[in-house]
Amino acid sequence: MGVVLDGPDRLMGQRVFTLSGHRQHVLMAAEDCHVVPQEMPTERALLAGIAEWR
Repeated sequence: MGVVLDGPDRLMGQRVFTLSGHRQHVLMAAEDCHVVPQEMPTERALLAGIAEWR
């Protein structure tokens, strides 16, 4: 989970889920970043790593 600081306009500032592991900063391909809906609590979104992402 994180917020996009640099990248495509469609992802800038978005809260995203990635399978990058535990890091403060990570460089990811845009297609590997999945936008988390604003209404989804962070605690629930973190469970996406153990479930199939759709």
